[in-house]
Amino acid sequence: MNYIEHLEAHCGESTGHLEMEELQDHAIQLLQFQNAPFANANTVTSLGLLHHPLQFENGAVIHQEVMLSVMQQDAESDLIELIYRLTLEALKTGHAYDLGEYLPMPVGLLSKYDFAALYVTTPFYFEESFQVYKGNAAFGEPETVLPVWLVPIFASEVAYIKQYGAEKFNEMLYETEMQLLNLKRHPLVGDDEGIEESIFNREVFVCECEITDALFEDEIQRPLVLNGPLAKAYHMSVESGEQGDKDQNETFLFDFLNHQNRFPIYATFFAFEEEDKDNRAFFSQHHMSFTSHVVHFTCRSLHMSCLDRNKRTVGYVENEHRQVRVIFSR
Repeated sequence: MNYIEHLEAHCGESTGHLEMEELQDHAIQLLQFQNAPFANANTVTSLGLLHHPLQFENGAVIHQEVMLSVMQQDAESDLIELIYRLTLEALKTGHAYDLGEYLPMPVGLLSKYDFAALYVTTPFYFEESFQVYKGNAAFGEPETVLPVWLVPIFASEVAYIKQYGAEKFNEMLYETEMQLLNLKRHPLVGDDEGIEESIFNREVFVCECEITDALFEDEIQRPLVLNGPLAKAYHMSVESGEQGDKDQNETFLFDFLNHQNRFPIYATFFAFEEEDKDNRAFFSQHHMSFTSHVVHFTCRSLHMSCLDRNKRTVGYVENEHRQVRVIFSR
């Protein structure tokens, strides 16, 4: 296996490559991958930088490739430009990118998202086996290659790093799940006013409405792929005027989710028992937590209570043995 095979083993087949004159002279190109590390994500990475040794400030030599990943498809050109500049900068200076450092965001790139810097970290959204590559001498590769992943961060997050250090900031990063790929995300830290404002812009889906891919494009902080429209969902807005008429347990739910800064998605569905093996394999492959129960039905009607005790749905089942699965993703 060489490095390109290592890339494709973890990112899938490349969907595009770019050869730019200044990089081409050094046998470096840029590669694009769709649906890596998650569905609907776009990843751009350098390829060939690994053949050029780079140095840290302490003189240690390392071999790196640089990469960025985002969900917004309209940011593709900025993504490519960023990786091009980062690669060229490493070539010209010979300086390696150190984990925990941040670089000023170039003027004019990703400008509508108000990011202040690019944070250097490991590609921890990818499988652990991707983070360190043992080079293949038969292809003239160095012994070890470390891909570095750059994450756009806000000014408030830069201030947090300055005050508390990269290690504390990394702890917050590692707790995220896909959030960092969304250029429309809220800052992980900020002043009290900023945090309060971001909380009141969030919503929990618990009231009845039709959900489609288009709705989730701008309104949710994590990607979700739907196979066609979802007939019913449930929605509560933090700003809803109806909230005062709800029970205290619903108020508690709002307070709890906002305090935790985590917004779970729960899905419940019925499946035949013989589908158990395939379903478990699917959930494991996509790192989804789930519980599974076998339910025996003795009548044809099944009443499912929703979060709002006044709303109920009625479905019909023809088989006595069905398996209920509850999947949740945070």
